[in-house]
Amino acid sequence: MLENVERNLERFVEGKPVVITSELFREVYIKNSNITTCKEDNEAFSEFRRIKNRPVLYWFSIDDEITNATILRSKYLEFKDSKSPRNSPACKPCLDINSKTLYVDKVKKDFHLRLVTHLGYSRNKDTAGMQLFHWYKPNEFGI
Repeated sequence: MLENVERNLERFVEGKPVVITSELFREVYIKNSNITTCKEDNEAFSEFRRIKNRPVLYWFSIDDEITNATILRSKYLEFKDSKSPRNSPACKPCLDINSKTLYVDKVKKDFHLRLVTHLGYSRNKDTAGMQLFHWYKPNEFGI
């Protein structure tokens, strides 16, 4: 296994964190526009499109300087239990209360499309994702 990792080490790219800001929360992305090709957000998504054919491990972390993890998790669970028409992933029942991680997943390719779903802008409401636009309120939780 170590040999395999060493052979592929040059392919590993340590990613910069993506900070979800209120600027990514725009109603226009729900109906009329595509966030991955929109001029305003092209810089963020152009980087993700470059790694479209590679696997990515990603996670959503909570910044306690912005909001409290327990409150944020409870808001997500409220959304999940609200019978929203948007599909959202299950919450782990044995999550450590001190964890700052909200969600962990991986994709084999097309990470930028998974990010679109997690932001809540996928045209397919049945694709599970965090659906942040539909429950995360920047004016309440920060940024």
